[in-house]
Amino acid sequence: MTTETDTTDTNTERFDQNLAEALTHTAADVGRTDQKAGVLLGLDGVLAAAVAILAQSAGARLAVIAPAAALLLAATILAVLVVRPRREVRTASDRKMLLLRWASDTSIAALVALAVAALITAAA
Repeated sequence: MTTETDTTDTNTERFDQNLAEALTHTAADVGRTDQKAGVLLGLDGVLAAAVAILAQSAGARLAVIAPAAALLLAATILAVLVVRPRREVRTASDRKMLLLRWASDTSIAALVALAVAALITAAA
């Protein structure tokens, strides 16, 4: 015959096991997401170079470059936001996270500036 204490212990152990499995699964998902975002950021860099070359070509048309630059800008910002830390910086030991957040924010600002520069170059 099982007692109420045995049932509670079994439920607690099952909860702990399920929680540990969920945390392991989540950590693996975060790692895969970061890797995929890194690949996308590399691809976005190549595409940004292509847009810049296209903007400097003699036959470049703003109607072609503007949508490409806008889509590239959106894709790159989304990829940067994936890898940007969301955790609040509370202690001096979290300085690395703070610097990573600043780097991500600066990258987004640079992307916007490059997109504007490409459009200005194509319009000229």
